[in-house]
Amino acid sequence: DIANLTITFLNAAFTGDDASAVTASSKTDLVVDFMDTYVIPNLVFTEIMYNPAEANTDTTEFVEIYNNGSTNVNLNGYYFFSAFDYVFGNVTINAGEYLVVALNSASMLNTFGVTAYQFTSGALSNSGETIKLLNPVGATVDSVFFDDTSIWPNADGSGHSIVLCDYNADNSLASSWTISTNYVGINADLERIWASPMQADVVCTLNPEITWSATTFEEAIANDGSISTIVSLTLTDDAFVTVGALTENFDYTVANVPAGLTAVITTTSATQATISLNGNATAHTDADDIANLEIAFTDSAFVSGFVTNILNSNKTDLIVDFSTTVSINTVNNSNINIYPNPTKGLVNINGKNINKVEITDITGKIILTQDNTNSIDLYNEKQGVYFVKIYTNNTVIVEKIVLNK
Repeated sequence: DIANLTITFLNAAFTGDDASAVTASSKTDLVVDFMDTYVIPNLVFTEIMYNPAEANTDTTEFVEIYNNGSTNVNLNGYYFFSAFDYVFGNVTINAGEYLVVALNSASMLNTFGVTAYQFTSGALSNSGETIKLLNPVGATVDSVFFDDTSIWPNADGSGHSIVLCDYNADNSLASSWTISTNYVGINADLERIWASPMQADVVCTLNPEITWSATTFEEAIANDGSISTIVSLTLTDDAFVTVGALTENFDYTVANVPAGLTAVITTTSATQATISLNGNATAHTDADDIANLEIAFTDSAFVSGFVTNILNSNKTDLIVDFSTTVSINTVNNSNINIYPNPTKGLVNINGKNINKVEITDITGKIILTQDNTNSIDLYNEKQGVYFVKIYTNNTVIVEKIVLNK
């Protein structure tokens, strides 16, 4: 390239025979700009919304391009080879910036608040196709073949776009793409939308996970087949769709629940939930314990709408632990003495062959366990009702005690 091409008119060119009297009759800074068409810029397709959840025309179809290089790129004359047509004018995409081409630029502005270039004609195929960006001499800058088959993320009418998190990955591979979890809102058809045009998607930076407070459901002290354990769930990097009771077989599924019990999941906030087993099991001896209770959330439970991104969103090895504890009324016939009751803290236990003592609160939560002991100290616990569970060589018995400080 040069920036000093000089052209000067002479006197003979003018009827006045005086070139010096003509303004700008000489130029010394004219530019010649050569284009090396064989240097392909590092432009990458990074997001595709090919079949939005819309009843009629898919107005929010779009393709996102990212400049993954270190220099700005003038796109004048660049064009697409696909089911839609668009030729860029004098448009520059700066290094590290995005650009979006869409079926309807007004809809993109209304829905996402972004400015997009609009297809001249055509639309993206709902069943998959090849999208190519070509430079003015027809060289391929980037090419992606997306599909709606099972090896690709499920974005065919689901309301999601597909996104490329690693801009250096091979974006021709289905495994390089994932579902957007950037929740935008609800469209006119009352369908949810997830996409992130003109920005990185949250799915690429977040690691959603559910933390379970317990994985074993314990039978209540009453030994009547009811379950005292309530499992608390904490969700990070995502949110539950609603606060309140979730719907079985819509928001979650369950399997292998003991007869007489029902699994109930209730969200108490956008990131907190509880799981309880309600009712009374019809069979609840030790022999009826199970180790394969299954609870699995579905897409519908989460704002992201994509459950497979969420770690620990399903459990297949939950335990229901029934007890053969005898009635508390038998304690007086077991040669076990517990005193004083009520107590201010210290509880004495007299009896033979005591192997272990457990203290639980009224919810069934174990607060203290001691082996081979004849006394326990509840001084640091809150005033209220507790249960002493005593394991001997022959049986397990329970006594209710009152802590009255």
